[in-house]
Amino acid sequence: MSLELLKSIDLEKVGTLEQSKELNVVLMNMLEILLLENEKQGLAIQELRDEINRLKGEKGRPTFKPNKESDRRGKGKKPRNKNNKKGGKKAKISIDKEIVCEVDKSILPPDAQFKGYDQHLQQDIEIKRVNTLYKIEKYYSKTENKCYRGEVPKNGIRMYGSGIKTWLNLLNRCCDNTQGRLKVLFESMGISISSGTINNYLLEPEDWVLAEQKEILRTGISSGSYCQIDGTKSVERGVSKVTQIICGAYFATFYTKANKKRLLIIEALLGMVEGQSSLEYGYNEHTQKILEVLRVSASDRLTLEKVFGNKEEQGIFEWVGNVDAFEQRITDMAPHIMSKKNMYGRVKESFALTYYYYYYYYSQDKFPVVDFMLSDDAPEYNKLSLALQGLCWIHDARYYKKLIPKLDCHRNMLKTVMKSYWDFYDLLLAYKEAIKEQQVEQKQAIQRKFDRIFSQKTEYFQLNACLERTLNNKDKLLAVLENPALPLHNNSAELEARRIVRKRDISLHTWSLKGTIVRDAFLSIIQTCIKLDVSPFNYILDRIKKENDMPSLSSLIYQKAL
Repeated sequence: MSLELLKSIDLEKVGTLEQSKELNVVLMNMLEILLLENEKQGLAIQELRDEINRLKGEKGRPTFKPNKESDRRGKGKKPRNKNNKKGGKKAKISIDKEIVCEVDKSILPPDAQFKGYDQHLQQDIEIKRVNTLYKIEKYYSKTENKCYRGEVPKNGIRMYGSGIKTWLNLLNRCCDNTQGRLKVLFESMGISISSGTINNYLLEPEDWVLAEQKEILRTGISSGSYCQIDGTKSVERGVSKVTQIICGAYFATFYTKANKKRLLIIEALLGMVEGQSSLEYGYNEHTQKILEVLRVSASDRLTLEKVFGNKEEQGIFEWVGNVDAFEQRITDMAPHIMSKKNMYGRVKESFALTYYYYYYYYSQDKFPVVDFMLSDDAPEYNKLSLALQGLCWIHDARYYKKLIPKLDCHRNMLKTVMKSYWDFYDLLLAYKEAIKEQQVEQKQAIQRKFDRIFSQKTEYFQLNACLERTLNNKDKLLAVLENPALPLHNNSAELEARRIVRKRDISLHTWSLKGTIVRDAFLSIIQTCIKLDVSPFNYILDRIKKENDMPSLSSLIYQKAL
């Protein structure tokens, strides 16, 4: 709504009560917008005044945080967490040593009877330095002109043992200690180690961590009923990048890419790290449908069909090739398409999605395709799931939460709608927990209720815009009706994204591509260990020692998913 709407009103034609009411609705919404604009201008003016005061050596106006209200069910009421199943803590604690505290039998009366034990649990940890000096015997045979030396144990060949390597990786990757602080810690324990050595050991296990990371992703996608995805900013040597977090109920993986374009997200979904990707492109009858969805013009679609179409070709595709072959064919036969930068990017995405769907999906030796994906409503995640994409209800609710109505009537309308919103959210939670027969009965009723709530029109125009946005995303927000295992929110991926944010807060950025790749792989292993209730320390130590006594994380993911 704009000022033009008011300018078009003819007051002489307002002659009935109904017309007066419509005019009042328009005026009240215009007043709402003006009050918000006035508040924004007031804040901007105050910021300028504070800056002037600071330039004069004075202080700006202090700010005080307002009392927070719950966004669900009114002030101070915390929503019930149906997933809170902690149970007792002591039952999860492993006992390493038992000490019986005996009673002095000499002080017991003759009729004393044993009644069992009172139990008191004390937890402690021992971290101690173990510096070993190997004295290697040497013998020399004068007759044979030969020197004989004692053999050093395999684990004692290198200057630093597996314990130091494990603690370095655990403290840096899991506890976010910087390399400088790690040097101080180890030196305080009597271990002499340089910053360069610490850095080398943190980058050393590149091969096995990358292999583990890829297997975690492969098994997580193939054995789970859904995947969640989210992206967050990452920095590599001062250059902004984007880390994609792909996770599920029992796994979490991290892949940092140059940007958040759909092509690079496909690489992440295929376990391809930055600089080592080799996406393939394909064309078949389904490519035209994807091109249309991504808003490629009809004339360009016809041109692409002439360039890549080959009905005589047998198999899944009429044409297939790598990025170089694709670009060469476009350059030779349709150069005008390459000149349209934005559209050309959508064309590449369409060909890559075709290959991703139909080759990787039907080939057992390739990566599995995500059937159900849960994400926020960022456009780069569209079309990445084979069956259906679900949207996060918490992200959708943020649009309503951003509304700050100034008029009581608008405030009451928002409050009424939000009560219906969260009641419907609870209805979906109940649907997820219902048995299959009940879900079949409830499905259509839930869809009808969704339409009733989000197709309504209020006299608060900004609220109507939010309702319309929710209604337009009906299929994605109700994806849980097709897959009850799908969460209603994307909190799991957002919580995993905090690990990258925390790294960025402490260390600002990584210093090399290799450092970024190894960081992502280690975070994938550590966060997956946490989801599987596996000790990250024991697992990393087992792999660094190359003992492989512990089962792989991918096998544990598969067992959990059964």
